[in-house]
Amino acid sequence: DKDYEDGATAAGVVIDNDIRDRDEYTYTVQGEYEVQPGYDAFVRGSYTTIEYDQAIVGRDSDGFEIVAGAAADLSGKVRGEVYAGFMKRDFDNIAYNNISDVTYGAEFLWNVNGLTSVSAGLQRTIDETTTVGSSSYINTAITAGVEHELCRNILLTADAVLANHEYESISREDDYLMLGTGARYMFNKNVSVGIRYDYSDRDSNQIGNDYDRNRVMVNVKGAL
Repeated sequence: DKDYEDGATAAGVVIDNDIRDRDEYTYTVQGEYEVQPGYDAFVRGSYTTIEYDQAIVGRDSDGFEIVAGAAADLSGKVRGEVYAGFMKRDFDNIAYNNISDVTYGAEFLWNVNGLTSVSAGLQRTIDETTTVGSSSYINTAITAGVEHELCRNILLTADAVLANHEYESISREDDYLMLGTGARYMFNKNVSVGIRYDYSDRDSNQIGNDYDRNRVMVNVKGAL
């Protein structure tokens, strides 16, 4: 369930974001076959429905994704999977073009030692937009991250994302760069406090849509 707050232009004019409020449902089933210990082949299918709170938006849709891939787990030291397949989304309103394309992805985790781990990923999906004239966009993203246990109760992280958003039916294309780093202090296994800095930049081929953002967050986490 996504509920957006209203925004405002630089001149103070309110931007009504209620038209973006929506519910998303995804159902997934996966079958695996163990080729040999530590190596699996799999087929995964998912079905998604999206329902907007305001029917006047006309962007309700449903779609599916089906992929085949392989996964490996080498004694917990290295884990990963790769997959490829087909994705499709159909919109209730004929004013919005249906979209279908190939999909692919990968996930990788390397536990370098007991203190450091490295992760990487690749994903291609169909995502929502309320941009005028476009039904959706294809998001292709590459991720990377490092996590290091400086000492028993201090955890350091760094990550990066490169993404491309290619919009359906219009010529808009956005490139994103996101960088982040943080530290977390563990009082015990259930309570921690952390600080994080994130930088993001959007470079669009449409005038007026470029931006960069700097954000610092402090948070406390607890678990029962």
